[in-house]
Amino acid sequence: MSPFFANYGFHLCFLAESNPSPNSPSSSHSASAAEEFASYLHEIHERLMQNVKHAQDLQAKYYDAKHKPVQFKPGDLVWLNSSNISTTRLL
Repeated sequence: MSPFFANYGFHLCFLAESNPSPNSPSSSHSASAAEEFASYLHEIHERLMQNVKHAQDLQAKYYDAKHKPVQFKPGDLVWLNSSNISTTRLL
């Protein structure tokens, strides 16, 4: 779904005949039609936000399943990679 389709409910057409010119008198619109359109846009926005939240939750679920946090306690034995540690001690 394109953002334009999500906002307006139809796909953008680039033909000059299908779009009214900005100087032509527009048909009168009632306030109720504007309110319905605003409500329609709000519903689509809510649905798209739910879709994004659902996708984020799925990604987090699969990431968290493979990446468990490692917690060390004092006294635990660990391997230490000394390649990035510089010392003044001779080998």
